[in-house]
Amino acid sequence: MQRLPESCRERVMVLWNELELAIRQDRPVVLLAVYRSELVRAEIEAVLRERLHALGHQAIDYRITGPEQADIPRALAEHPEREDAVFFVAGLRADGEDGACAYRALNYRCEYFATRRLRCVIWLTEIDAQELPRAAPDFWAIRHRALEFVESPDLERHAPLAQKLAWLELSGDQDLRVDTEAKIALREALLSDLPEGQESATARAELSYTLGGLSWVQGTYAQAERRLQEARALYERLENRCRQSWCWNGLGNVYRCWGRTGEAIAAYERAVEMDANYAMPWYNLGLTYADQHRMEKAVAAFQQALALDETWAYPWRGLGNVYRCQGRATEAIKAYKRALDLDARWAKPWNDLGLIYAGQGRIDEAIAAYERAIELDENYASPWNNLGIIYADEGRMEEAITAYGRAIALDARWAVPWNNLGNVYRCLGRTDKAIETYEQATAGASYKVLWHNLGLLYAGQGWLDEAITAYERAIELDGRYAAPWNGLGNVYHSLGLMDKAIAAYERAIDLNTSYAAPWNGLGNVCADLGRVDDAIRAYKHAIDLNMSYVTPWNKLGYLYLTLERGVEAEAVLEHAAELAGPGEYVTWKNLGLLYYRQGQVEAGARHFQEALRRCTEDSLCDRLSRAWLRAVTGESEALDALEAVITEASPSLLADLRGSTHLLATAPIPPPNLESVRETLST
Repeated sequence: MQRLPESCRERVMVLWNELELAIRQDRPVVLLAVYRSELVRAEIEAVLRERLHALGHQAIDYRITGPEQADIPRALAEHPEREDAVFFVAGLRADGEDGACAYRALNYRCEYFATRRLRCVIWLTEIDAQELPRAAPDFWAIRHRALEFVESPDLERHAPLAQKLAWLELSGDQDLRVDTEAKIALREALLSDLPEGQESATARAELSYTLGGLSWVQGTYAQAERRLQEARALYERLENRCRQSWCWNGLGNVYRCWGRTGEAIAAYERAVEMDANYAMPWYNLGLTYADQHRMEKAVAAFQQALALDETWAYPWRGLGNVYRCQGRATEAIKAYKRALDLDARWAKPWNDLGLIYAGQGRIDEAIAAYERAIELDENYASPWNNLGIIYADEGRMEEAITAYGRAIALDARWAVPWNNLGNVYRCLGRTDKAIETYEQATAGASYKVLWHNLGLLYAGQGWLDEAITAYERAIELDGRYAAPWNGLGNVYHSLGLMDKAIAAYERAIDLNTSYAAPWNGLGNVCADLGRVDDAIRAYKHAIDLNMSYVTPWNKLGYLYLTLERGVEAEAVLEHAAELAGPGEYVTWKNLGLLYYRQGQVEAGARHFQEALRRCTEDSLCDRLSRAWLRAVTGESEALDALEAVITEASPSLLADLRGSTHLLATAPIPPPNLESVRETLST
């Protein structure tokens, strides 16, 4: 209070007395405060904030920075912590319409302040004070007090006061991430309030530095770089090497998040050069090296940070992450637990421990660790996503959906839980919902796996152009990602573009020599081209790479079947049946073909019925196979269903069905409905 001009201290106490009385009587209060200087406003808020804290209440800033914040009454009424809070509202004329939206909302919803028992101090500029009674008369009538604070701070205290306020409510990493826009707006206003000159250089530097950090958190990296460079230049003039080191460290953070890794490392090294005892840049160097998978350098940097400050929890977690990536689980657990010994309320090491425990199959401990992370930081999305992974792996799909939904609600820009949620819907056979989920995340998403999964679903639905676009987007994000090349091979094969299919499969194989799927795809193309020996070799190579991969077993068995090599076909298909999961129907369809061809009509019909029982309708291929099986087994109205679905089929899908129909036609006793199926497929 002593920093305030003496003339306004009495009015500050009037504000406080009104707030204290409202809190003690549990009633609403609306106080209007007219101000001219941001420095005076911020210092008055600091005084009130300290007194509110002593009463067990919190002060919540509500700063209007655009039209989306203009509906002040609704925003305050819906705030989850309004019961034990006083709101400091500022920036009415930043609503995009020179205050018109904010004034209108205050007038239209003025009853909210009473019915929701809101307690607030609304800061008005002198223009607001002139316009508000006219534009919002109903709201003006419900105010409890209107006071003026139009003084300027004493000149000799102007710069020191701004310097202090630069750090207001920025005590840690978590504080940086709350109400960031409001914090930036306040500090920019404070900076504009300062006079030019040497006497204010330190205060300007402090404000520029904190604005750089806040802009970095907000992701506006160009603005962050500009502010940090301004601060660095000012500190250089002031010959303050310690603060210059802080600025270089901040610039390193900006460059690292911007993807300018070389500049980040150079900035951190410059920070160390300016202050050899500053541990933070060593920690950040460790993070940067870990991002580059230069793990030995990362370990050395983290250890150097700990040599400067062994009681700092962050480098211990950094070491834990490196050890986890190296498969050194025991050392990782020790490092995480050391971080928690130093900071028991830090949520991230608990999440990291959950990852270790989950990898070791210690599921109950993993769940407990994730739940502890959530308890400590309710805004932390990662443990919700990781809980979803555990629930999905255990078949607890509804719980997985809920967990992924919580992660998305906390961080809608993070593509990973969107992808995982889409995967759950895909596993449940809810294809439309899976596609919708993937698509919701793809706008601006840079997550290659999500685009690949979307390509798979598009291809399964027969939307081949869309599938190509999705696969190409995944490749654009990572040209060395083999899976979308395999997907492109499948699509090109479906379109009859055999040369392009072969090239795509070969590219996938070049990128990942242990990847079985493109070998299976090559086998399919070679079989269609009549290169039987090449097809058999490709299928066998796929099987050698992954003995539990059922598809090449099926394809090889079907190829033997077409070649009249019945004994080999039966052996291969019987093995495929042992591998087949609950939704696998192709093996049973192929065995049905085999038994019909051997004259075992009853066994053939029984295997067709089993294939039909297993077959879902998740994709176009599945729907086509199901319609064909129903028609062949003589179900009523099945021919109409087959005729409807073949209009969507690609040439390769139709060729597969026609080939299976031809094999049945040469059986000693073909199914009685076969001729009608052949006619339908030929139209």
